[in-house]
Amino acid sequence: VSPLSPINANLKERTRRVCVNSFKELDAISVQGTSRKQNEDRYLVEDGTDAGYQTIAAVFDGHGGNATAEWLKVNFSKYVAKFWQETYSPEAAMTEAFLAADRRILTPKKGFMGMVGERGIGGSKCGATGAVAITYQDENGMPYIMAANAGDARVVLGGKDGVIQMTVDHVPDSE
Repeated sequence: VSPLSPINANLKERTRRVCVNSFKELDAISVQGTSRKQNEDRYLVEDGTDAGYQTIAAVFDGHGGNATAEWLKVNFSKYVAKFWQETYSPEAAMTEAFLAADRRILTPKKGFMGMVGERGIGGSKCGATGAVAITYQDENGMPYIMAANAGDARVVLGGKDGVIQMTVDHVPDSE
């Protein structure tokens, strides 16, 4: 795959990878809006060497509350690790992680309250966008950064030569 080329047709606007020489710094910025009583953003940065990749960094922007973003902060990397070890393709692993997390988030609660109450993590009005970047080496030892997103959160890669927006916002108008 050439740098910045789409990985596959189904994810061409959501998943990209770039060959890199090194991964030196990572920044996350979260600003609470004026209309919210609390900041609904969550982020994670974790070592992934046990799972087969180097680092995962993600930002989850909560909508309608922070429950979904908080759940993703705690659990999303577990889905990535699971599928990273089960598949030969980093792109497939990331795709499956997003889909599996989405299914879990939307699963109704168990018991009687699950039948009559709100569905999923945080209820029917709660959700989150996500922007994820993973550093890894391919089978030849070549280092890569792969990025994916769901919603209007984005991954931007900055370096001495400038800035590259690695993902394209996924908004209703683009469907």
